[in-house]
Amino acid sequence: MRRQTTRALLICLLLLLLIVPGVVAEGSLDGRPGTVDQQAPDIFLPEQTPEGLADPDAWQQGSPASVICAGDAWYALYGHSQAVAVWRPGMDNIRLFAQLPRQAEGIIYADMDAAQKEIAAQGAQLLFAWHNKPYALNVYTGLYGMLTEGGVQWGQVKLDLSALIPSLEGWFELPERGFVQGDTLVLTRSGFSERTLEEQQDVLLVNLQEGSARRLNMEGVRDAAAYREGQILLLVWAQKETNSLYALDMRTLTSREMPIPLPGGDVGGMAWDAADDALYLVDTNVLYICRAGAAPARANALISPMLYLAAGFVPAQGQYALFNQGLRLRPVNPGEANSYLTVQLTMGQGSPLYRAYQRANPQARILVHQGTIQPQQIVQAMTADPTGVDLWEVSVDADYAALLDKGYALDLSGDDVLMQQLEGLYPWALQAVKNGAGAVRAVPSRLDADKWTVNKAMFEQHFPGEQLPRTWTELMNMLLRFETRADEYPDHSFISQGSYARMLQMMMESYLQQYDGEQAMDFRRPELVEALTLWQRARDMRLSKGLSLEAIDYDAYGFDSGSQEPTIFFAEAGVSAMPADPEKAGTGTGFDWVMLPPVFEKDASPMMRGCLSALVVVNPQSPRAREALALLRFAANREADPLQHILLYPGDNAPVEDPDFARQLQEAKDSLDALQKSYDAAQGAEKNELGWMLSYNKELIANPEANRWQVSPNAISLYRRQAENMRVFARSRYVLAPWDNPVFRQMNSLCERYVSEQLPQEEFIRTLNDTFRLIWLERE
Repeated sequence: MRRQTTRALLICLLLLLLIVPGVVAEGSLDGRPGTVDQQAPDIFLPEQTPEGLADPDAWQQGSPASVICAGDAWYALYGHSQAVAVWRPGMDNIRLFAQLPRQAEGIIYADMDAAQKEIAAQGAQLLFAWHNKPYALNVYTGLYGMLTEGGVQWGQVKLDLSALIPSLEGWFELPERGFVQGDTLVLTRSGFSERTLEEQQDVLLVNLQEGSARRLNMEGVRDAAAYREGQILLLVWAQKETNSLYALDMRTLTSREMPIPLPGGDVGGMAWDAADDALYLVDTNVLYICRAGAAPARANALISPMLYLAAGFVPAQGQYALFNQGLRLRPVNPGEANSYLTVQLTMGQGSPLYRAYQRANPQARILVHQGTIQPQQIVQAMTADPTGVDLWEVSVDADYAALLDKGYALDLSGDDVLMQQLEGLYPWALQAVKNGAGAVRAVPSRLDADKWTVNKAMFEQHFPGEQLPRTWTELMNMLLRFETRADEYPDHSFISQGSYARMLQMMMESYLQQYDGEQAMDFRRPELVEALTLWQRARDMRLSKGLSLEAIDYDAYGFDSGSQEPTIFFAEAGVSAMPADPEKAGTGTGFDWVMLPPVFEKDASPMMRGCLSALVVVNPQSPRAREALALLRFAANREADPLQHILLYPGDNAPVEDPDFARQLQEAKDSLDALQKSYDAAQGAEKNELGWMLSYNKELIANPEANRWQVSPNAISLYRRQAENMRVFARSRYVLAPWDNPVFRQMNSLCERYVSEQLPQEEFIRTLNDTFRLIWLERE
């Protein structure tokens, strides 16, 4: 089940990347069918229809299940239609080579009747090349045979596939790729490693003469490729996103590590060029040439939205082909990728900044790596390859200030256009992008913030006529009073994510934020001790009633989202700082966003914890600094991301319209009567869900102007009132992003021990003091 879920997520992500504007693969993978040219064709694309089909109108567009090169031709098997298409150099389009019997769709083999199984036995699920001829494999029968225009000439040797497919009686995954080395068919299939919690490849070695098979028992295999006689190459992923290369002796199943340096990160599409004694690998941007004794060399810009199921080929010396959604055949061109601006963004090609920049600058040549990167990783990357990446999107952690102070980010102060743009930032944001000497070294691209909301109706039910709490002591007093009647309201909760451990963690995080400027944290303040004592009394009361300290599972009550839970307080951490508009439909149940996280002292100023969770810095050694600065200037404009620009620039108060509003309004009107009938007939959890949808649609129709906006004028006005309370922690020793960091992990571990009564309060406080004093000393 876990494999099915992972595959489904990957396929959904792939589809998303294919439809997102601005996320475009190279060459004709931008949607134009056919080939770019005879030297660099794109073939077997989802939108291509093979010539020669009996009924072209019935062709189901899609990517092939299997692609091979045999002799001078490329063959592609389309799984659903059981059509095999062929392409040779010089052809303008793909054409039908063979039509295999088409099996029933949507039925697993075990559920087929005898006639359907007979048809399935004549089809194919995988192609492979042997002696420069195309062959097909049927996983149901275990038979294989040569592929001809008249179909498959099935042989008599039955292959043992039981290691990959123990039984045909249920759902199973098909092998995804096959290649032959000598007389051994190497089959690979996506697998799951319990040890690494990562997708890997199951590898099966099958003797084509005898049918016997051996399964490779090796963790972390990400790709396999033919090598020298009797050997195959294995790409193995290790910890910290490092990759290693092994040569496997297929007779003894022993392996040796190869002295060939590989690029890090998520790579695949491995292929060995025997004539050039070189290994080819791709990531989502670049084709790398890897040789013994040399660092990986960047060759072609070969943009792939996803490497899932990618297969690499070397059809001839100096050529490389990658099969992903379609097949891209390229002459190997060392150094081509070096003319592109290389950036690393948290969301990769799905980044709003990248997508907006590509729409505004369609000719921009950009290679995008995906992943959140920490300042220390930038230092390591620059040490390994000083000019490999031109621009990073970095998150604030304990090393962020040092990154700016020690010259690992380009000084932007000399760019007058950019400086004029950044002058409009909130002072707290402008301060965060400067180094210790006051020089601007970064441009903010994402602001997150902790924010609390309260369900007014729930609050009034439990605390009628009272004021919202301002301090943690007041909040914990309310928690204690809530627990006195908890058994009367078993489906109500005091706070979202409301395990007692999480409440304690939030309290301690809030304490760190409020007193962050101190040289050494002191956890003995009476305000904290009083709040902890009240929390402990509430915990003990709850335990005395036999109630759980864990958060309530609202699935059991039929609630479909947090907004519908019977919860009083909603504490959100690390979300967009933009408030929900109380006038907007769907919030009519009475949620008030303006309650900031509580403080500890009554006279303390309210505070919203903000985090610049993404800032953009330029490599000071980049040979493409001018192109990088152009991207930075764009990042500082509203066009890059209107929501984030509003959050960061107090002078930007223009609302943002919802592009889907008109369509949603019309759909609400069209479906209202049918939805009302369904609601009237429904019961239980289904009625709750339909009731929420019905209420939403009615409010949308009754008050369309309030729902017109993605970011409304009212929401902007509410935010402006609170933004002055924002604090960001760009030079903090304790308050760090990402939220899952070593400091918070240490504190949360202590909180877990306190909750489970392993630590009494006095020892809990003393241990916190000792722990955070060490943190201070380590960072002095």
